[in-house]
Amino acid sequence: IITVSLPSASTRQNRETVDKAQALRNAIKAYVLSHGGIGGTNPPTLSALVTTDGVACVTANDPAVTSTYLLLQGWCGPYLQPIFQEDLSGILTDGWGTLFTYNAGSSIVTSCGPNRACGDADDLSFAP
Repeated sequence: IITVSLPSASTRQNRETVDKAQALRNAIKAYVLSHGGIGGTNPPTLSALVTTDGVACVTANDPAVTSTYLLLQGWCGPYLQPIFQEDLSGILTDGWGTLFTYNAGSSIVTSCGPNRACGDADDLSFAP
């Protein structure tokens, strides 16, 4: 007899949260590099990671447009891995189905954790 041990729901939700947070962290880093290089601009929201920057990408590399020239240096989104493109809103939620929070100033992504209430001891924070 072979016994298979399945991870508990809590373990799966923790792993899913960590995996999604890592994907968000990588996307934030890509966004920053495309918006001024090292020390560039953080995305204003997590939603900015699932869209393209539109017209700004076209004008950013035009030397005649000095206000945007070289501010955007390359890829202009979306910044998430293609595997998540099928469920763009799903990547913005943790393993418990709660939206991640994001502080654009510190670039910290936070999950409210298993109790789905932010601001207490079970929160999971993911720093840059």
